Amino acid sequence: MLKNISIFCPESEFTSEQLQKLSFAGKVSLEKRSSSFKDLVNLAKDTEIIAFDPIRFGNSASRILSETLEASPSVKGLALNSTTASCVDLAYCQERGIKVTTILDSAVKAQAEYAIFLMLGCARNVFINGWQAQKRNYPTDLGFELSGKTLGIIGVNASSEELIKLAKPFGLRIFIWDETTIRVEGAYRKSLQEVLHNSDFLVINLPDTQIYKKFLNKQKIAMMKEEVVVINLSGRNLVDEKVMAEALTEKQISQYTFETDRLTVSPLQNIDNALAFKPISRKTKESTVKSKTLWVTNIANMAGVSTS
Repeated sequence: MLKNISIFCPESEFTSEQLQKLSFAGKVSLEKRSSSFKDLVNLAKDTEIIAFDPIRFGNSASRILSETLEASPSVKGLALNSTTASCVDLAYCQERGIKVTTILDSAVKAQAEYAIFLMLGCARNVFINGWQAQKRNYPTDLGFELSGKTLGIIGVNASSEELIKLAKPFGLRIFIWDETTIRVEGAYRKSLQEVLHNSDFLVINLPDTQIYKKFLNKQKIAMMKEEVVVINLSGRNLVDEKVMAEALTEKQISQYTFETDRLTVSPLQNIDNALAFKPISRKTKESTVKSKTLWVTNIANMAGVSTS
């Protein structure tokens, strides 16, 4: 018997092939573009499988999902379009017998390529000089070449490994640090202090969890090489922004790049070398299609239908 499937994502965000696979999976209801929270709850109240995309709901994802599950007594499966289940109360789902699935990371190449883009842009002062030029100020600050410099990577994951492959042809020496004992081809495993002290570029690839909150603090920033470029694509919570603002103002850190939807009530406001970008490092046409395809496969498998 076909299962009822509620998908918290509009039809327009799927390819025709993905929609066809979903149609074979069960009785599918998709979110409308103008759906309110009440509409979403009604969409899922009699469903057996909820397909949920946390990124679409931002900081409200956990609340919306929790309240939806509370109002949906028939749910037996939760398929997330996410590599983690951080928005889910797993104990609650286990108690109710709700199976939770996540997808493999489809944005490994996208994020690694974006990190290289930021390294090149910071090395040649492209971002700072460009924004100054918009103000009719034409600085002549010379940048530097990547060859012979040291790239330090804090936290080793699939994106880190891809970044190492892309960075090697630039002639960079690559140091890595991770809490686990791990060897990565093309990089030297070093102590955290050695990575901080020697890096001309420092890429933070740690998970955005409570364990690593303000990981980059006053003590660690004091260990860092003068005029280092710091690239953080993992989450603002990993950095003590007050200390970072002081280091940027004093030019101890050359540039700090990070992603955010909005920069309000932050010590980093109005600091020229604090480079805030929209969170697009993981978003390309290819990565978006890959993630949706993996999500559709999980939804179908949860409904007991093969998509192969």
